[in-house]
Amino acid sequence: MNQEYDIKKLESAFSEDFSSSLYAILANEYLKNKELDRAYTVCKIGLEYHPDDITGQFILAQTYLL
Repeated sequence: MNQEYDIKKLESAFSEDFSSSLYAILANEYLKNKELDRAYTVCKIGLEYHPDDITGQFILAQTYLL
C-alpha cells in the first residue's frame, strides 16, 4: 500500500509540534524524495521525543545506509 501525503501539511504540523508522531511519516516522505539531510534531521528530532519508536529508528537507519 503506497499512500500519498502532502509534504507541506506534514511540515506545517511537525513545525507546530515537534513531539508529534507524524515525524516518521514526514521523514519517510523525505527519503522517497532522496532528501536525506531533511529525513535525518526530522528523525533525530522525533526520536528525542519518541526514543522507543521502532518506525523512526528504522527510517533513521535507512538514512545512515543511504
